[in-house]
Amino acid sequence: MKITNVFDVPKPFLWAAEKSSYRPAPDRLSVSQLCSPPMQRKLMIENWDKMEVDCVALHYRMMGSSIHYVLEQAAKDRLGVQTEIRLNLPPACFGIEIRGRADWLDYTESTLGDIKTCSTYTDGREIKEEWIQQLNIYRYILRRVFDYTADNLRVFPYFKDWSLSQTTNSNYPKSPYGCIEIPVWEWKQTHDFIEKRVAENLQENIRFCTDEERWKIPPRYAVMRKGYKKALAATMVVDGNRTDILSREAAQSIINQKGLHSDKDVYIEERKGECRRCENYCDMRDVCKITNADKWKEDLK
Repeated sequence: MKITNVFDVPKPFLWAAEKSSYRPAPDRLSVSQLCSPPMQRKLMIENWDKMEVDCVALHYRMMGSSIHYVLEQAAKDRLGVQTEIRLNLPPACFGIEIRGRADWLDYTESTLGDIKTCSTYTDGREIKEEWIQQLNIYRYILRRVFDYTADNLRVFPYFKDWSLSQTTNSNYPKSPYGCIEIPVWEWKQTHDFIEKRVAENLQENIRFCTDEERWKIPPRYAVMRKGYKKALAATMVVDGNRTDILSREAAQSIINQKGLHSDKDVYIEERKGECRRCENYCDMRDVCKITNADKWKEDLK
């Protein structure tokens, strides 16, 4: 894969971007690949030498790697804590080698953890399925290879866009650091999940990504005021979870609740739906649009 430098990024950042991607191996699977769409891995293997990605599109990886390195160094002399643990399953287990690297293992609390660099947008929302899958696979490998059972699974998010000035908002995180408890699966559930994902990756005809894997978002609505770019309300709380406003009626109810119905400058804005992973976080999107043209056309209907 060629890393381009369209915006003339300085060498230190360019070199870091060049080191952030690795050629996928057909004879093994990473834990991250097990939790990702099989089509993504297939296209990457087939098109690696033809791919071009600009270093600006990879900036988020640099911050994530930096946070991991700092926390790894900070835990070096701490008793009962291990970081960056290599967790590999041999081909005899599932027919192909599976590799992974867990971020954090605290023996004093029997906790297996993963560091995530993410946006404050994720705070208070439903736990991402990929996080649940990833940590449970790590737990499975840890038990099977090292005969150690972690009782707790946690994600430690670092909110990269956190701002102290926003903490007066009741729905905004009070700290840039978080802790999310991850549901622990039964061993058979994890085994069956790995088995299923291995089979999907090894099939001759790889399936197209599901809407969930593409992070497909339906059209959303926001309560706006004329002359202002920032929404008065772009989310709502349903059953204790913060979610997007998915209907014009829901947006109108917010206007009524806030007593804004008499304000002539207040209006409801419709925001177009999108596939967030495809458009912003998948290096294969340009190749995919050619290879799976018919599937992409369905989004335009």
